[in-house]
Amino acid sequence: MIVHLINHGAERGIPPEALLNRAVHVQIMKAAILIIGGYGYLLGFGFLGLGLYLRFPSGIHKVLALVIVAVSLVGLIILVIGDHVHSLTLLYRVAGLTVFPLDSWALILGIALYTGHPSLAPSQPG
Repeated sequence: MIVHLINHGAERGIPPEALLNRAVHVQIMKAAILIIGGYGYLLGFGFLGLGLYLRFPSGIHKVLALVIVAVSLVGLIILVIGDHVHSLTLLYRVAGLTVFPLDSWALILGIALYTGHPSLAPSQPG
């Protein structure tokens, strides 16, 4: 992105220092949006998993919901640590790896709900 901004700006006669400054600001905004989005993503999946854990009766989907809550919390903790210790960019990558189990679970849950899987019938209030 930085190279693209500098190459296209240089063709228009903008000084390279100004182009580099713009490119760095664009990159900073991109990183901020990704971090804020990561917080929302992990919190959303965590609360969704907690809600489904409390709502559905015992079974594999209840266990998976609890696993998703744990994965979301671990990812959130890693993201918070990485956000406050800026030199640990590896933590952002590790938090980003939580996308795979969370999205896989959402896909499995969506298919099970669509097909009307009996284990996803809401529990009766007791």
